[in-house]
Amino acid sequence: MKCPECGAENNDNSERCNVCNAILPASKSQNHKEYIQVKFKNKYLATILSAIVGFFFIFDGVGQLYLGLYKRFAVECGISIVLNLISYYIVFFISMTIGMIVYILPLIWLIYTTYDTYICADALTTGRSIPLLFGRDIQ
Repeated sequence: MKCPECGAENNDNSERCNVCNAILPASKSQNHKEYIQVKFKNKYLATILSAIVGFFFIFDGVGQLYLGLYKRFAVECGISIVLNLISYYIVFFISMTIGMIVYILPLIWLIYTTYDTYICADALTTGRSIPLLFGRDIQ
């Protein structure tokens, strides 16, 4: 069987290409069905959604909702809320200077979740597996 992505020759019963790891069209696996459903999602739209909503609100990773990765969104958004609450608490109750320094953490988290959304969208559109989040398979 020939891979539609890279043109490499594979075994007839292979689910993924031996060269580029793309899902082969003849495979009848659940992953192939998910690949077909998500293939037409725009990775740039998912990334922009994550960046804009995460910057103006505290819900980082909204692009994961667009991709259908609900558990991953819940984890990323939960961490974002906790980081923002900690930094707001420090600003209002302890010290504005220390709070502004600590506020760098939610900003770094926003950058990471935006990048993670792009990587997940790219993996879904190319048929690769979604990367692990903190060493766990959270989709």
